[in-house]
Amino acid sequence: MSAYCLQQLFSLLVGVTVFVAPALAAERETWSKLMSKSEIARDLGDLTKSQGFLEKALKDAPPGIPAAINNAQLAEILILKGQHGKAREAAKRGLAFSDEISPLPQLRGQLLEASAHALYKTGGDADEISRQESWARKIRQDRNSPLIPRYRDYGLRHAQTGFVFPAHLGKFKRVNAKQAGKNSRHVQAKYAAWLGKSAVFANIVIYTKGDEPLRHLFDQVRAMTRHHLKNAKRLTKGDYKVAKTAGMKGLEVQWLIAKPSNKNHLWHGLYFMERKNTIIQLRGRALAKEAKRAANFIDDLVRSFEWGQTANN
Repeated sequence: MSAYCLQQLFSLLVGVTVFVAPALAAERETWSKLMSKSEIARDLGDLTKSQGFLEKALKDAPPGIPAAINNAQLAEILILKGQHGKAREAAKRGLAFSDEISPLPQLRGQLLEASAHALYKTGGDADEISRQESWARKIRQDRNSPLIPRYRDYGLRHAQTGFVFPAHLGKFKRVNAKQAGKNSRHVQAKYAAWLGKSAVFANIVIYTKGDEPLRHLFDQVRAMTRHHLKNAKRLTKGDYKVAKTAGMKGLEVQWLIAKPSNKNHLWHGLYFMERKNTIIQLRGRALAKEAKRAANFIDDLVRSFEWGQTANN
């Protein structure tokens, strides 16, 4: 793998963020501020708080594109929470701004994907579901997206490898999934599990394996990661046995990252897995006090892996 590709891949994976939810002001806020707060809550996996902000924002959402965006995000949150009837209505409201969103096919596609799944879950018309799903797929194809939507489970299947990014994976919920850069051959998804006061994150990157063996790829990214993680103490390193339960080869390393005061405050896990000709790279992050629980969450996530060839629409 070239140095450029390796650096690009590392930039997708590395990064230590603050996991504790920020304080949220109680005073009346603008639509844009409420939308921003909803995004923060969603990124942390706190779907209840995200839903609350979106519903509050919707009351003051300017008509047209802002209201369509608001409804699209609300529909996705409601689907992740299993509230498919409300999700169906939110997607319908967003799609009602048909003329206004015509310059934004990606937004229309997002609404169509949510609507098709919500219709399916609530016993909607099969022909309408098929129409919406076909339209959503075409929008992704026109954008050269490598991800194919699945209306039955709201999953996104990577066309090249068959790997599926489900809406739910173990105890995690999908926060986003996308191509990692306009011309990149990688796809990535971020998952989050909200613990009440902090979160566990799982970032997954998928790409086709080249000639280099798994261990060589793992050692390169591990060394680069360790270089950027200051004051890191290694907890474990070696074969990742859980990967075998999903029919894969696997390697792992876990660190605790200390503050200048030498108190461990962050946990960071790096996992490499190989299935046939596909590499799955997973990076888990959490507060150090949640290290054991976070590692268990990651193990459950890997055991939940599903491949598209056995779960077609």
